[in-house]
Amino acid sequence: MKTNDLIGAVTKEFSGYQAKEYSKMISSFHRIQVSPGLSKAQDYVASILKEMGFEVNVYSYPGDGKTRYLDGYVAPIGWEVRDGFLEVRKPRNMVLGRFKDHPTLVVAHSGSLPEGVEGELVYVGEGVWEEDYKNIDVEGKFVIAKGPASIVFKRAVIERGAIGIIVFKENTSNPDGYPYAAIWPTAETLYEKGLAFSVSYNVALRLLRMLEREQVMVYGRVDARFYEGEIKLVEGRIQGKYNKDVLLVAHICHPSPGANDNSSGSGTLIEVARAAMKLVENGFRLDRGLRFWWVPEFTGIIAHLDRKPEVVNELVSVINLDMVGGHQDKVGGVLTVVGSPEFNPSFLPFLAYGMLEKTVIGFRHFGGWENLPKIRYKLTGYSGGSDHHIFVDPWVNVAATAFIEWPDKFYHSDRDTLDNLDPDLMRIVGSTALSTAFLLTSTSKKTLRDVIIISYSNMKKHLYDKLQYLVNEPYWYVKGRIKQLANMYLKALSSIERTWESEGINEVIKNISSNITQDVENLFDILLESGEEETPPRIDDKRVFKRLRRSPLHIRFIQLESVDKELARKFLRKRGRGLNTVMNYIYFMCDGKKTLEEIFDELKYVFKGLSKEDFQLAVEVMEKTAWIKEQQLSSNYPIEQ
Repeated sequence: MKTNDLIGAVTKEFSGYQAKEYSKMISSFHRIQVSPGLSKAQDYVASILKEMGFEVNVYSYPGDGKTRYLDGYVAPIGWEVRDGFLEVRKPRNMVLGRFKDHPTLVVAHSGSLPEGVEGELVYVGEGVWEEDYKNIDVEGKFVIAKGPASIVFKRAVIERGAIGIIVFKENTSNPDGYPYAAIWPTAETLYEKGLAFSVSYNVALRLLRMLEREQVMVYGRVDARFYEGEIKLVEGRIQGKYNKDVLLVAHICHPSPGANDNSSGSGTLIEVARAAMKLVENGFRLDRGLRFWWVPEFTGIIAHLDRKPEVVNELVSVINLDMVGGHQDKVGGVLTVVGSPEFNPSFLPFLAYGMLEKTVIGFRHFGGWENLPKIRYKLTGYSGGSDHHIFVDPWVNVAATAFIEWPDKFYHSDRDTLDNLDPDLMRIVGSTALSTAFLLTSTSKKTLRDVIIISYSNMKKHLYDKLQYLVNEPYWYVKGRIKQLANMYLKALSSIERTWESEGINEVIKNISSNITQDVENLFDILLESGEEETPPRIDDKRVFKRLRRSPLHIRFIQLESVDKELARKFLRKRGRGLNTVMNYIYFMCDGKKTLEEIFDELKYVFKGLSKEDFQLAVEVMEKTAWIKEQQLSSNYPIEQ
């Protein structure tokens, strides 16, 4: 079947309305990781799949706050919230929020005190640093702060005896939304006494203005419990001719309503599965199978790969659906296709973007001869932060990409509601994802030809799109970045060979690769002939590091208690300014072969403006918290067994 005909058949079968209906049911559950609400949402998905005739498996692993997966991820502990309430009692009565009205009012993993407690409210700024508490007695009081809930809770409640915290976010596009916040304790750090609330920026402003004038007394109550739960992964599968599958995945966790993030991806994935089953029943042939996963973000896949590592060898590619339904006029987002990572290039993002362009056509140009897209969309650079990140890890090495709408002004708040979802956008994303997946299931030479052409043409477009941003950059940066992009495209084309084993493919890819090489040489002639040599930033560090864990790096599991206070302070101030992303790159690139000098030489082109100080800070923190280790060049990679 021709690619355009495939897209047409899939789009005709796919229902955006039905995808939104599935999302509606999922959004009704309060889906904190390892909670009864998440389990009920996953049970709902499993029941729907069985009704559709799927082979369904539900895998379960300990969610006890102590089991460690892939050497790096500690399982979340089970937590259930039944009710919560917060109000001002003095100088006048003012209800600040009810859990039933604002499901994100109660910070995930708050302690429980159903009878409630009253205390004086004090403001401690960020609530993160020692100086925030200087000359302020918080014992037996409620603390209001604008820092991360997990750190504020530790500083105020655990270390200083506060009875509870109230956190809020500044500089928000959603001043009336109650932000989603969590503490994420382990079994060792669990502290059940303190209450934790999250309020909107506007509510926080009212409280802070009251505090400027007079004493404020606050009453809060939370009915919740901790327990040893389970991490579940729901799998639906359509068997192909070979024991290899294309995986489509969506994380189903997050608080209610959590509509765009991520009942939209989970509901769209149910409809993708339904449409796939229907088309297969009507004659679509599968060489490779289709597999569908509904998981708690990161945790579900990491636990599954830890206990069933053979799964990696059963997958040829992964498509992740995360935040794919927000009405763009309401949430202000752009549908993005997550691009190829420079540290492990793949053809899949370029293929998926090409398929999106073919699917997204909506309107005729007023001249009548061209089509216009119905939505805003873009192929971006690589970014982690969702489940595809696990698969692009060189240790796992499965081609992966994601559809993610960003930004969303209601992100991680109680205003991420079903009313914001656009069934037409869900239809576009779902149809694109399924059409791409069907292409990847085929082993025919004709399909392979289409995959190569679509991927290659979008690599060329990507290269020339980047040129406009390089025109006025320094000579050394232009030269290095173009070389880096060319190298990424060549490796991405070669990655097709891992997915298709076809006679003559090596020669075809070699010929196409020569075209990219020639393009780059021509660009050098045009852009660089008058350039002046400049000295690029470098570091003189020949040390070689290897990663110590099989799991991807996560900021939550970096134990800063093991480093000195000044280093921890520097890191905490930098981590929210892009350092997290840099650390993920460095971690994956610590392959036991590259020197730090070589890694920095690559990353200075990926992250324009990356300073030597920030790079060295990231390395030092990862080394001292035992995520990477210096080694001799002869040591094994990636992890000593």
